[in-house]
Amino acid sequence: ENSQTGTNDQTINAQPTSGTTPGSTGQQPGDTITIDTAPSTTTSQNGFVTASGTRLMLNGAAYRFVGVNVYGLASDGDFSCGGEPENHEVYLENLFTILEQKKVNAVRFWAFQNFTQNGNNFAAIDRVVAAANRHNIKLILTLENQWDDCTQGGYKYSTWYDNRNSTYGGYALSYRNYVERIATRYKDETGILMWQLMNEAESKTEAGTANPTALLEFTREISTLIKSIDRNHLVNLGTMGTGQPGTNDQSFIALHSLPTIDVVEAHDYNRETQPLPGYPWNGDVDRLDTIAA
Repeated sequence: ENSQTGTNDQTINAQPTSGTTPGSTGQQPGDTITIDTAPSTTTSQNGFVTASGTRLMLNGAAYRFVGVNVYGLASDGDFSCGGEPENHEVYLENLFTILEQKKVNAVRFWAFQNFTQNGNNFAAIDRVVAAANRHNIKLILTLENQWDDCTQGGYKYSTWYDNRNSTYGGYALSYRNYVERIATRYKDETGILMWQLMNEAESKTEAGTANPTALLEFTREISTLIKSIDRNHLVNLGTMGTGQPGTNDQSFIALHSLPTIDVVEAHDYNRETQPLPGYPWNGDVDRLDTIAA
């Protein structure tokens, strides 16, 4: 635990975005809020989350998180997707204050090249990390999107996974080089819960034929790369988990049996009230213990 007890208050002119910006507290332009940049006095989440069998651990105790997805969290004046707050720092403080009050302790957001100016400016992500740390909330950083939202290169066919060392869209860096850069920057940041390689990864040819090998080799290479740079953080692939091309049944098990993939996930669209409702596309949930072993 951090033993620092002093406070460091910072007053900022609030310029909240109008409309339904997540985390809005109803402040009007010109209002001020006080941001307390001292460490949180709530139960500490300092330290790195690790995997032990089928459990996550933090500081020697079992760790469970209640999380939300705020994909455009790193949107600011340089690049915006999902709504641009007029004052990014104030928006983040408002949002994380509300989330902490609601006992949320993890947030997933997109950290693509667009949000970092081709890996040359991490100011927006730095602000997200700082705000999350002030409120004892850990972060899941998703590094690329299967779809074209908020990124470049369009839909990612299996050839994109095969060509992970090549630039794409208008990006200056290949996916592999970008991952290397961002993992190096944040490898010692305890506020990060895990890296997620993709949002809703799937793998098929332009003709529509599933290509599980392309995704498997991509996952093997990139997860191994991250582990060679960053031994502190968990790594997750990031699939939809409901039978998409290249990710169903034995392919799903093979992907999540890689020793460099720590966490299995599946989306529960339309079954939000059922914990682990069962996933027949993945060999069913009963076989997840086999993956962990």
